[in-house]
Amino acid sequence: GIVNTLPQTFITAFNELVLAETFTTWTGIILFILFVIVYLGIIVGVIYMQQAERRVPIQYSNRTASAYGGEKSFIPIKLNSVSVIPVIFASAIIGIPSLIATVINKTAFTNFVDKYLNYNQPVGFILFVVLIFFFAYFYTFVQMKPDNMAKNLQNNGGYIPGIRPGEATKKYFTSVLARLTVVGAFALTLLAVLPILVNMFTPLPSSVQLGGTGLLIVVGVAIETYKQLEGSLLSREYSNSTSSRRGRTRRISR
Repeated sequence: GIVNTLPQTFITAFNELVLAETFTTWTGIILFILFVIVYLGIIVGVIYMQQAERRVPIQYSNRTASAYGGEKSFIPIKLNSVSVIPVIFASAIIGIPSLIATVINKTAFTNFVDKYLNYNQPVGFILFVVLIFFFAYFYTFVQMKPDNMAKNLQNNGGYIPGIRPGEATKKYFTSVLARLTVVGAFALTLLAVLPILVNMFTPLPSSVQLGGTGLLIVVGVAIETYKQLEGSLLSREYSNSTSSRRGRTRRISR
């Protein structure tokens, strides 16, 4: 459904920027080309945000790096480990007063909601941003749980070089998650509020979505599909190579 709206988004943007009389023809063409470039840049930024991770180096007391060909172990912590969940929670909370206003049908309360709890109003906009940051922190630490990460690492005989196991490792994971969440929440917030800002400060209609969490969902699904296909191809290649080696071994033994 999200992908299905993309062609209409570019058609509407072309009509508003080039065919409408708001700008001259060449100015509209330049603005439309800029719109396409910015859209592609946002897609690249979303891919980077989804793939970016902090790799915490891990050493095991019962293993040596030389035993594994010099490869080092690490724990990957994604920059955006909660995907679009903070935006969904924030949108739900912002939308509750509007739903109540529709049910009770009181003019005073409806005017209050439209004035202070609307995305297009400063108070509602700031509240939306604050809620995204709050839920990004809340859900990240609920999902990752630094204390469990430290305990599991210690139980498996692993440790972070230069960090003592136990409480110090827990504090280290907490610090890393906090710093990553600041960057991830900022990127997620920028992606979520970008369509609102575009509709506020440009002549483009609300149907033209530049950015938005829908783009994050599409990119996330595409990346996961690519990884699954890549894993399936590697598994099939490994199975074929194993079968061919077994066939050669049988012919040699005969």
